[in-house]
Amino acid sequence: MKVKCIDNTGAALPEGVYSYNKSSHFEVTINKEYTVYGIATFKRFQWYLVCEDHFDGVGVNYSMYLFSGCFKISDGRLSKFWKVAEDSDSYTYNERTIIFGFEKLVSEKYFYANLLEGEEREVRIFSTIKRVLDSEFEWPA
Repeated sequence: MKVKCIDNTGAALPEGVYSYNKSSHFEVTINKEYTVYGIATFKRFQWYLVCEDHFDGVGVNYSMYLFSGCFKISDGRLSKFWKVAEDSDSYTYNERTIIFGFEKLVSEKYFYANLLEGEEREVRIFSTIKRVLDSEFEWPA
């Protein structure tokens, strides 16, 4: 799946979205296309897991969940490597988190957190799956 950036500020965010605000700025470029490595649905909102422009595969600057309203779907084909899971830590029905993405992202509770921390195992796994997903949709839709 690929998306094109249409907004890189917090202006597109709905009121009360956690972690961001209307003055937020995301390191993505307007009109640039990004591969989506996962989708999380939380509190009725969708978030796309993309690598921001400063991604270099080194350190802790890995993929980030960004609000789907900042993007327009440019290639809606879903990866054959994606799975879906429900986050078991959700406290109420209205706050369930549904995650679509590669196997380790959806099956290992702390995979994403460990990736952000630069843990060697998660970095290696993400680097591998990133190459696969980046090349998966190089052919025209």
